[in-house]
Amino acid sequence: MALSAEAVSAGNRGPCLGAFYTWYYVGMTISPMLAGWTRDVSGSAAAPIVMAAAMMLIVIISVGIFRLLQKMWPIEAPVRITACE
Repeated sequence: MALSAEAVSAGNRGPCLGAFYTWYYVGMTISPMLAGWTRDVSGSAAAPIVMAAAMMLIVIISVGIFRLLQKMWPIEAPVRITACE
């Protein structure tokens, strides 16, 4: 969840996190249905667990790719908050 805030600039953070959470909750709605479907189609109680393991592998690979791409992006200057005088 924290990587989504790292991936966007401060100026675009609101709309980008809105899109991120929209897709996050769509995924949280569809995933249990997909797991049940794999159980129904395969007839095996292990099918949803295998699906979850495959999804976790995809997440691990995606985080690795994100970190590699992040190293290639230009470094953005940190936002400094100063007291008003």
